[in-house]
Amino acid sequence: ARQHYPFIPFINLLMRDKYESLKYIGDIKLPKLFIIAERDEVIPPDLGVNLYDEALAPKYLEVIDDAGHNTVYTDTAINKITTFIERL
Repeated sequence: ARQHYPFIPFINLLMRDKYESLKYIGDIKLPKLFIIAERDEVIPPDLGVNLYDEALAPKYLEVIDDAGHNTVYTDTAINKITTFIERL
């Protein structure tokens, strides 16, 4: 919220849901697939990369070129997901 509404003071106090993914990602030992839209306008791609960096192996990172937040699930992404599942 701070990234989208920096002009609202104390925005964190207004937000009920906390998305503390970085706090918990290190506890997940299962295989993980991170799909990041290169041009995501809602969630900055570097947040996804930071999450990937903090995750334990096995982990896979796929950046979908020229994809936005709502256009990331193209055939390319579906193929990446299928490949990930086949590796399990």
